[in-house]
Amino acid sequence: MTDYVWLNGNIQPLNDTSIHPRDRGFLLGDGLFETMRIKNRHIPKFSDHIERLLHGCRILMLPPPRIHILEKAISDLISLNHIHNGSLRLTLSRGCGPRGITPPTASSPTVFIQVFPQSAQSKLIERLCINSQYKRDALSPLTAVKSLNYLPFILAKMKAQQDGFDDAILLNHNNSIADSTSANILYLMNNNLYTPPLKDGALPGISRKSLIQNNACVERSICPAEISNITSIWLISALSIREISHVGKYCLEVNKDKTIDISTLLFNE
Repeated sequence: MTDYVWLNGNIQPLNDTSIHPRDRGFLLGDGLFETMRIKNRHIPKFSDHIERLLHGCRILMLPPPRIHILEKAISDLISLNHIHNGSLRLTLSRGCGPRGITPPTASSPTVFIQVFPQSAQSKLIERLCINSQYKRDALSPLTAVKSLNYLPFILAKMKAQQDGFDDAILLNHNNSIADSTSANILYLMNNNLYTPPLKDGALPGISRKSLIQNNACVERSICPAEISNITSIWLISALSIREISHVGKYCLEVNKDKTIDISTLLFNE
């Protein structure tokens, strides 16, 4: 079956699609992206994703896409690719420019959208390590952007897997816990659910925001020395919730009932 994608206003077969070799997203990581869940052929929390996308555009000084055009493109792609449940990635770059890092005077952004069928989660219970090499810069406005430059996260995850773990917890420059490489952290301590605050370098995740708005968890800073006091940890994103059995040498409780409760809040809308 042919996979169809959307590029700069046109739906076309994936195998016939190409990005210009001078695109700044490809050359410099100059752009951002959003990953969204598809449920029953619709995008849950679509307005939250768009809000974060537009906020990222303002930070990167990128011309924002027209939302009504994106909505139609997404609807058409879901239908054409026969996706009932799955995920979607929207990528936005500054487009082509001259050689060097200076942006073009007038940007013509590249917008690319691809949808994916739902796949089985390969591992539901994971082991984490703490990576102190690739720090989250809590003071940088880029911390709030899902930018196309993911090298710190890629390298931290590669190092974790080389050391026998599944993923890594990232710290900020004050050595407080911020995030994992691709998801927000949720932890249970003294029968209360907490998540690291944005001021500590956490990405403003969509699922994280939903739990806070529903009074299911509150923000609380935490350092690695406190992990021994934690009962359970989860990694949450717009697409999934993952249970954590270990952080380094510490063994955690895999709380199935609490996982079901959190999943119901996040994914049963």
